[in-house]
Amino acid sequence: MHDIFISYAREDRLQAERLVNTLKAQGWLVFWDPAIPTGHTFRDVIDKALQSAWCVVVLWSSRSVDSPWVASEADDGLKRQILVPILIKKRVKVPRPFDQIQTADLSQWDGTDTASAFLALVADMELMLGPSPRQEIKRRDAEGAVRRQAEEQEERRQRELQTRHRTAEKGPEKKAKENR
Repeated sequence: MHDIFISYAREDRLQAERLVNTLKAQGWLVFWDPAIPTGHTFRDVIDKALQSAWCVVVLWSSRSVDSPWVASEADDGLKRQILVPILIKKRVKVPRPFDQIQTADLSQWDGTDTASAFLALVADMELMLGPSPRQEIKRRDAEGAVRRQAEEQEERRQRELQTRHRTAEKGPEKKAKENR
């Protein structure tokens, strides 16, 4: 089972691979067609991966808009309401009915995971998939840091109270010695 299925035209392989690698770095399981094992049929493996994916990402370019395979995979994502369309080339006329769906624009994306367009895409995908494993780790680390900081503050407070208590206990003894 995969979190994300990537649909693209063969000529856009470099852009697809860059996106696949960056999404995998977020911790998601990503399927794209080079993952087809030897001895298996393309259609069977692709159909299984498409049906089991939680999100269908379609990379729209001047080449993919003419691909019946991309259109079919996009249609599956649309019917299941898990389609995430991405524009990877400027001035592309996305076919109907997909042109009615808000499309992420990665046409100027530099391939980094810190680019604002990519971060916006990840945020949108997290609405569908939940936090990426990488974001979940960051969240847990932040919670752990806050917890550790609170524990350290409590330890300091306890030490201060103990110091005050000892000081207060010594006070009457000192007075008693002075009175002798």
